[in-house]
Amino acid sequence: MEELKQPFPPGAPPLESRIAIMIWNTCGGSIDWTALPILCEIHGVKDVETLIVQLVTIRNHERNDNDNRA
Repeated sequence: MEELKQPFPPGAPPLESRIAIMIWNTCGGSIDWTALPILCEIHGVKDVETLIVQLVTIRNHERNDNDNRA
């Protein structure tokens, strides 16, 4: 069995990704562009561009993971 490459080492996610993961989960596992401004305000996100990069990275990882399972 081939070992899968993981984007992060096992364990808790990096602290700098925690808010992106919380927002991802709040949006039901997708990027909800209409909710993003409100969620940024609720979570005190100042660097929205970095958050978007993190959310897109999570989305792409999820897509790749689902493609590999099919």
